[in-house]
Amino acid sequence: MQDQISAPPPLTIRDDLGDALRPLPGAIFAVVDGAHFDDLPARMRAVGLEALPLYADEIDLPNMSQGPHLVACPNGYAIEQVRDVCSGAPAVVWWAWPDEGEGTAHAIQSHLRRLNLVEIPAMRAEAIVGTRPIGAVDRSAKFETVIFRHGDPHVMDLLLPVLKPKQLAQLFGRAHAMVLDAPGMEAVTRADNPGDSDPTAFGRLRLSKKQYDELAGVHGRGLRRRAVRELAHKFTDTPAAGREARVTAAYDRAESYGCLTRSQIWEFLALDQKFGAGFEFHKGHERVLEALQTRDASPEERLWRAEMELGFVRDHGHSHD
Repeated sequence: MQDQISAPPPLTIRDDLGDALRPLPGAIFAVVDGAHFDDLPARMRAVGLEALPLYADEIDLPNMSQGPHLVACPNGYAIEQVRDVCSGAPAVVWWAWPDEGEGTAHAIQSHLRRLNLVEIPAMRAEAIVGTRPIGAVDRSAKFETVIFRHGDPHVMDLLLPVLKPKQLAQLFGRAHAMVLDAPGMEAVTRADNPGDSDPTAFGRLRLSKKQYDELAGVHGRGLRRRAVRELAHKFTDTPAAGREARVTAAYDRAESYGCLTRSQIWEFLALDQKFGAGFEFHKGHERVLEALQTRDASPEERLWRAEMELGFVRDHGHSHD
């Protein structure tokens, strides 16, 4: 009797994002963050799709293509094209909007453009949910207006849990739901419109101090994990098993010198990678430590001074006299 050869099990490919998008009612749209691409509209045109810019008068970016864009996805093929264009980038927030025929795209575009600006408590270290416009700052104001990065799934994932019902009504408008997925997120998130128990409020979305403090706490913890995930592999002078601890220790030191934003912390971590673990405590780097501890200086200025001192030591073998 011949040995029976069992058939291999069927190949199963997980597609959590597809599983979340397929059952959505209405028309599907992608809001794509153009900041991750050299020319997002051109990329979309190359695959037969149109990307409509959502920032307009409120924008001070030199290139309109760097803002969020609305892309209609009338079928599964269009969805796959958007996914291919944005593969690997945290650049898409998916929306399900009531299908109103020819007026659907205009309706959701109008709603999303009303979300372009958001108010946050003034004078915070980092805007988190947006980008500060270039110009004078009113230091006496209790709130400041920033350009809302609503095409960034990480931002939306942070924001949704802290919003109150009326704020959620402002955010969703008449949308059925939104879906979030990006590298580094633990799972695909589907957020349904909580309903019409609160009428859609007009006016600008505003975050209270309490909401912003909660947002900042979650953001900070997420930023620490992101630093480990994105940068640990670059610290090749440390054995692989110790790189997470190396990055975490450097992150803690960066915060102790007043670094709070992603750009500030990433810059400090780059110095730690280049000049060695605990570089500011190395012999001959006394002036580097002084620079990082300079009173009444911004984190950017402290980092700049520290890098100048490090460059001087490298070139001359000692710090300034």
